[in-house]
Amino acid sequence: MKKKPVLQNLTAIVIVSTFNQVYAIDFSTAKQNVFDYNYAEAEFVDYDAGDSGFKLTGSFDLKSNAGIIGHFATASNYTELGFGGDYHAKFDVLPNADYLFYGGFERGEFSFDGIFADYTYDDSGFFFGGGVRSQLMEQLEVDGEISYHSFFDGDIRLTGRVLYKLGEHLDLKAQLDLEDNDRFSIGVRYYY
Repeated sequence: MKKKPVLQNLTAIVIVSTFNQVYAIDFSTAKQNVFDYNYAEAEFVDYDAGDSGFKLTGSFDLKSNAGIIGHFATASNYTELGFGGDYHAKFDVLPNADYLFYGGFERGEFSFDGIFADYTYDDSGFFFGGGVRSQLMEQLEVDGEISYHSFFDGDIRLTGRVLYKLGEHLDLKAQLDLEDNDRFSIGVRYYY
């Protein structure tokens, strides 16, 4: 497969760019967030491996710049559950953007129907990452993230996300995750 070298090169570029941006941040100058971090999402997910299903995600602020996060995804032969925490804030580096850093624990399970027997493979691990949420126009948000997930032999994930504001509390969302099992999702985000 030629996907691996391309993904590795893109990952290296994003990591170097992210380190340069993080180095430029003075964490003592964190300002009020540009975005709201109290939301719930429902999405249809299409996996590269041929499966499709749905995903539920939630975020809740415990303090103005820190919160808890969680997700649940399921498809015909895969289930994933994760939870953790995040830190998010606006810095002077980018005017209409928030930086976010997160980490947590996740568990996944694959089920396969074999010729002579059925197989189940499950694993648990941690995840951590960072990214930027950026407001390009009043109705349009574009996000980018890089994260590492240790379960199932470990994987680096690049995420691109676009949200279009449908109303005060509702966004239309599209997301692409590049990793071993790439996935595309489309759904809605509701702010509460």
